[in-house]
Amino acid sequence: MALQEILIKKLEYQIFTWQKQIDKAKAEARRKQDFAKNDDAIDKIEQELQEYVLRFERNLEAARKKIEEVREADEKKLFKLKKQISDWVD
Repeated sequence: MALQEILIKKLEYQIFTWQKQIDKAKAEARRKQDFAKNDDAIDKIEQELQEYVLRFERNLEAARKKIEEVREADEKKLFKLKKQISDWVD
C-alpha cells in the first residue's frame, strides 16, 4: 500500500475513533441527566458535554482537512505529513 493510502486510512480510522468517543460521551451524558437531581446538575452535564464534543469536532475537522492535504501532496510533502500525522494520532 502506498504511503498516501496508509496516511489516509490512519486519519479515517482516527476520525472513526473520535466519532465513537463523541457518541459514547453523549450516551453517558444522557444517562447522567436521567439521574440528575435538579436543573443545575442537568445544565452542568450538558455544558461539559458540549465542551467535550467541541474539542473533538475541532479534531475531526482538522483530520478531514489533513486528508485533503494528503491527497494533494507530492512524495516529499507526504513524508512531512507522515511525521505530523504520527505525532497527532499515534
